[in-house]
Amino acid sequence: MKNKMLLMLIVCVAMAATTFGAVDYNGWYDISGSGGGEDVRLGQGALTTINIQSGGKFTCLEETRFGEESAATINVQVGGLLIMSGETLMPYEEEFPVTTRLNIYSNTVPMFGTRSNYIEQLKMYGFGDDTKAVIGNGTDPASLQITEGLLGKDGDATITINANGTMIIDGDFSGSGNLNVFKIDSDDLGTDSYIDLVGGTLKVNSANTEFDPNDVIGYGGTREVGSVAGTGDDTGYTVYTALSYGVLADDPGYQWLTDGTRTVEVTATVTETDGIAGHTYSWTSATGATFANETTTVVSATEVTLSADVTFTTAAAPHSLTVQVTDSVKTLVYSDTIDVTVYADGCAAAKAEDGYDEAAALVARDANYDCEKNLADFAAVAAAWMNSVEYVY
Repeated sequence: MKNKMLLMLIVCVAMAATTFGAVDYNGWYDISGSGGGEDVRLGQGALTTINIQSGGKFTCLEETRFGEESAATINVQVGGLLIMSGETLMPYEEEFPVTTRLNIYSNTVPMFGTRSNYIEQLKMYGFGDDTKAVIGNGTDPASLQITEGLLGKDGDATITINANGTMIIDGDFSGSGNLNVFKIDSDDLGTDSYIDLVGGTLKVNSANTEFDPNDVIGYGGTREVGSVAGTGDDTGYTVYTALSYGVLADDPGYQWLTDGTRTVEVTATVTETDGIAGHTYSWTSATGATFANETTTVVSATEVTLSADVTFTTAAAPHSLTVQVTDSVKTLVYSDTIDVTVYADGCAAAKAEDGYDEAAALVARDANYDCEKNLADFAAVAAAWMNSVEYVY
């Protein structure tokens, strides 16, 4: 039993440095520093991948140099747990702008006292513009709690939160010489670092964290997402959820000109989960169609329907029509485009139908296929008669 426990719990005390190659953990690996130097060096001269598997726990109490000289990745699989109580640097220094990845696919782990993955000071410098963290695999619940840190310093760094993923930023650490906040693009040198809220939830302690909502993007590259004040366990947090929005234009079907013109109504539906206040709408055409009588009908706080009369004066296959939504509150613009085929006349439209049959048209005495029965058909028959050659015996 004693030997079995030793295999499950490996404790390295007062280590100057621990260097890793590629390893898998399904037991416990705890690194306790004495307060002197760096504890973990990931990627010191060799590609490093650490997989924390189900039932595995990786703990470091002091500094972690993530990607010190070469690329490094940590994968926390479902059922695994990562605890970083010191600084976690990604990558370690500007001299080695290597690729660094942190993938969190695990939620709170009951066998570890329902603890969540935790990083006290996450500093994603982004040297080399290839520093990324992902929370959630899109299916299984996953969570990461961060006390303080920064995202982007002389380089681009991103955190992606997928469906069922949760990221909590506390921003209340009071250790000496630390940031005490979570910052994005802290150097203000034009780097483009952000949190990509693909799905899931982001909780930000707004009282203690310097956080710009414009550094959160959602669906389609928006520069801000809807937020609501936290309640209950979320007291003190601003809670961000992935913004769902869209505009869908209805296809009016093919059209045809009558005396050189055609006017038809087009409609669209706009939905946005955090409300439609401050929105403007416009219809445009890249092919010369014009719009009039544009109307907006509010269906609910999150939905409106749009309509307009569009006039075509030229045949085109197709005419391109675009409805655009501008959200001035979030500086968000999105649109939908439909293609409408317009024929020169009704006959051309009829001939374009899949079921159009020239033989049937001839039987119906439309000999010249102009969709009309008149003397012009008789002339067409006579012309064909004179041009034909028959042998009579």
